[in-house]
This record gives sequence, structure tokens and C-alpha cells, in this order.
Amino acid sequence: MALTPFQQIIIALRFYATGSYYRLVGDSFGISVASVARCVDRVSLALCYITRQFITFPVGRECSEIKRCFYDIAVFEKILFDLRSNRKTQLNGMQKM
Repeated sequence: MALTPFQQIIIALRFYATGSYYRLVGDSFGISVASVARCVDRVSLALCYITRQFITFPVGRECSEIKRCFYDIAVFEKILFDLRSNRKTQLNGMQKM
């Protein structure tokens, strides 16, 4: 029996959320390891395909506004991620990497 797209998404989400093995995910849904692998592969490829439509990185003024909003909501202290140097820096002096 073929899995519906909804079932494939749920199976992939279970795998992503638990970080479990294909066998354990398959056992919980009553499907084979190969079926789990196909679901994860298909859903991962679909997510990669639509990523640019939904994920953007802020720049300039937008970046400053987002940092301010995070601080207002959860008191996150000036957390930055420098993509060019691939280095995370927390500017409040508590941690530098």
C-alpha cells in the first residue's frame, strides 16, 4: 500500500523530531526501514526546494529591528551570527567563540 503525502510528512517529522533510527520510526508506523528512508528523502528534498520561499536572512535595518524585538520579548542580549566568518559572538561579554 502506498503512503499518502500526509503520512510521508508525518513520518519524516517523527524522524526529524526524535533523531531516532529509521527502524524505530518504521516500527512505530508499521512500515519498513526502506519506506522510512524514502519518506525522509522525499520530504527533505521538498523542503529544500521551497526553502527560499520561506527562509530569508535579515540585513541592515531589518536585522536591527529583529534583534530589538527578540530583546523586548525574551531579553536576548545582542546575539549575532556572522555568516562570513562562521563565528558566533555574544556581545554582552559572557561568551565569545
